[in-house]
Amino acid sequence: LEATRRRCAELERAVASVSNGRGGGIGAERSAAAENVELRKQLAAYAVEIDVLREEKQAASHAVYSTSEEMQRLAAERDELHRCYAASNGDVALDLTVTNVNFDRLHANPELLQAFHAQLKHAITEDARQHGETSVCPEHVAVEGLTRGSVRVQASVAAPVGTRADVIAAKLGNSQTLARGVAMSLEAMDTISAAREGPIGVH
Repeated sequence: LEATRRRCAELERAVASVSNGRGGGIGAERSAAAENVELRKQLAAYAVEIDVLREEKQAASHAVYSTSEEMQRLAAERDELHRCYAASNGDVALDLTVTNVNFDRLHANPELLQAFHAQLKHAITEDARQHGETSVCPEHVAVEGLTRGSVRVQASVAAPVGTRADVIAAKLGNSQTLARGVAMSLEAMDTISAAREGPIGVH
């Protein structure tokens, strides 16, 4: 679109140059007039092309916006289903987003992916224990899914015998240290550099 606009400006300057440079007899005037007509035809064609490109750009922007909205709706629906499924099993659902970790590179490396899961479980376990749920172990934590954007994590904690899932859910849900603990745990991995794109964040 920008290139077409530049070409239009060049043609407009050419038309002006031809118009201003008339002289030298009837033959020269006829030649200049013919050139002027041809340049104006090209200019009109480019103007139409600009309008078409502008409409296509607007349509594409609208499609991207609509797709983004639909993806957000589906993500919210997925998270709600995850929470409902965990609750039906008496588990605690956790949804986290890990930033500055490349999803594709993470999944392309099985050993790194396994270590990533282990670190997530360890960090969630440690946070639960810091909040008094000392019977929670990594075996109680399940990483049920990783998806793009940056890396979205769906995990659940099975309430150990003698504990209440709603109490664990409240403690982890209100935790001010969980996100930081998960980020620090992932940063501490020796192999995370294979997928890291910057300082790791979690929210």
